[in-house]
Amino acid sequence: MHNALISSADESVIVHLIDSEMWATDKGGLDGATSQFADAVSFKGAAGQTVLCPDASGALSAVIFGLGNGNDRLAVSALAAKLPAGAYSIATKPENWTFAAVVDGWVDGTYRFDRYLSDDKEPPQLVVPDAEDMEAFVRLGQAVDRVRDLINTPAGDMGPDAIEAHIRGLAEAYSADVSVVMGDDLLSENYPMVHAVGRAADIP
Repeated sequence: MHNALISSADESVIVHLIDSEMWATDKGGLDGATSQFADAVSFKGAAGQTVLCPDASGALSAVIFGLGNGNDRLAVSALAAKLPAGAYSIATKPENWTFAAVVDGWVDGTYRFDRYLSDDKEPPQLVVPDAEDMEAFVRLGQAVDRVRDLINTPAGDMGPDAIEAHIRGLAEAYSADVSVVMGDDLLSENYPMVHAVGRAADIP
């Protein structure tokens, strides 16, 4: 599983993703009380506009998020990055948006490079109702997180040996073969620039 995705939840906060055209047309189809609350805080559907709607007890019950012109498929990342931990369900989105586009943004926004952190901060979790879609979303989310972790790890902790170990771990998990070229074999395999850099390194 991916820590930002969940297949079901007993209770979840409703999320309305609304672009400016949806708001101008019919306020995204929101009910009277919710749209009135959004009006009260001057929501217009502009990119990044966020309205946190409380219930009668003051707890968060719904979120309204502006998508602007609706063309940025990673816009949801800005929302996911600022929400508190908990379960969230998408109730409203533009017709031309797929649920996969929402997931892409959500996973992007909840990414956290925590290798050197001691706290275990929980991300907001998006409810994915379709089990088949969940499998694909989890694979993609884990792949993106893994690449970002590799990029964000300082070079001192991510030398050639660490990269090799990482790839071997992936190969073992997915029954793949790995071949490694190092040392003077780089020359015979036509990797002269890699050889030139690597021969001066402490780690071959």
